[in-house]
Amino acid sequence: MLLDLIFGAFLLTSGCYGKPRQEPCASVTCESGYYCQPQYRHCVTRPCTQPPPKCVQIPTDPENKDPPINECESVKCRHGYYCQPQRRYCVTTPCYQPGPKCVPIPTETGEPSLHYNPCANVTCSAGTYCQFTIINCFTTPCPQPEPFCEQITAKR
Repeated sequence: MLLDLIFGAFLLTSGCYGKPRQEPCASVTCESGYYCQPQYRHCVTRPCTQPPPKCVQIPTDPENKDPPINECESVKCRHGYYCQPQRRYCVTTPCYQPGPKCVPIPTETGEPSLHYNPCANVTCSAGTYCQFTIINCFTTPCPQPEPFCEQITAKR
């Protein structure tokens, strides 16, 4: 029986009868807020068929009692950026997830677009320069302040 247990554990970790083990989650797509978790049955006899993997909700901070399913639904990023959920896959619990992050939208070349200039269409009079403030919001709507002309001050 001990040999069967050892042999059964060997089958679970290396595949049945020397066949290469397939990743059970390779063909599973879970909805946002969930991840694929393989299900393993520990067997002492053969054959040992394994149950299919299942989608499990990603744990969140327990202080956040009712997190949105799509974290980016409530995030408004500045122009040239988009919201990207951040995922941490853990092997232990608790497993707290970081919040979403605003990242630059890649251009056609694949490089981030960091050259957005709200002052591009603003003309300021002599002795002034265009100034702007960009606000990253976590709620909608998220109006951005208009660029404005500010007096140039001499530095001492």
